[in-house]
Amino acid sequence: MESREVRYIAAIAQYKSISKAAEALYISQPSLSKYLKSVETRLGQPLFQRIGMEYIPTYLGERYLHYAQRILDSEQEWNEEFHDILQNGYGRINLCLPIMLSNVVLNQVLPLFYQRYPNIQINLFEEMNFVAERALADPSIDLTIYNLHELPQELDYQILGQEEILLVAPPDHPLTADAQPRPGFGHPWVSLSRFRQEKFVLLYPDQNTGNAAMQLLNSYHMDPDILLRTRNSELTIRLAINGMGITFAPERYCRYLLTAEQQRRCCFSVGRAKPFTNTLVAAYRRQRYLSTHAQGLIHILQEYCSSGR
Repeated sequence: MESREVRYIAAIAQYKSISKAAEALYISQPSLSKYLKSVETRLGQPLFQRIGMEYIPTYLGERYLHYAQRILDSEQEWNEEFHDILQNGYGRINLCLPIMLSNVVLNQVLPLFYQRYPNIQINLFEEMNFVAERALADPSIDLTIYNLHELPQELDYQILGQEEILLVAPPDHPLTADAQPRPGFGHPWVSLSRFRQEKFVLLYPDQNTGNAAMQLLNSYHMDPDILLRTRNSELTIRLAINGMGITFAPERYCRYLLTAEQQRRCCFSVGRAKPFTNTLVAAYRRQRYLSTHAQGLIHILQEYCSSGR
């Protein structure tokens, strides 16, 4: 295997089409078809079978792609390290994160980053969900920033900080009238069990906060009356303060969207012995080389989180 060969074969597998792969590679379709045929002739077996209009890897093709991906990963990591060594501060970061977290965090962090690294291009890949899966599946992603309730097992990561996941209720909801300060909790505390009969507006369980909320509700043996599910974190908070139901949201999201008065009337700590929290991490594929500027971005994010903003 050599670099051009694996890029060509990987592109065919990615696009499932000779014409689309050729377009992405900036070569002609006949050239790519001829190249594939020469590789398959050399190997003595086909790498793809054609099903309908799609090129689907054979078993040999699957194994080829397994090792081809290693070559592509190593090539990209070498290029990044070489760039770090020789280009003296020029580079790029492909950064994947949830859309709402991008709004909340990056408008604070990026101005600081560009003061220190003015020649670095950042490409944002903003997702609604499956952020960790994108980091695993796409080798072009350098860093993934996201909140999670349980630390990842299949990615390397650095912890940026923690924050409470708050219960958000309509203003002056009667069940929050006796909310009281409690040591270790950042907001007046309410007992979640009291909301057993309330309607909820929640994120989907395949999103981090949605999954964490269901785990919390299950720990109280609650079967919530879910009025609405959405992938839009901002919408759940807006609907809650407009009287539609109860929701859960990371503390930073509440600070970003709500006035201080709205936070006082609508946002409450929950949890038994300790607050219900999220961990913000910077995650990346195992053993991936991190450029100097990617490490710098992580450090700035850690500074931001430790400041309590």
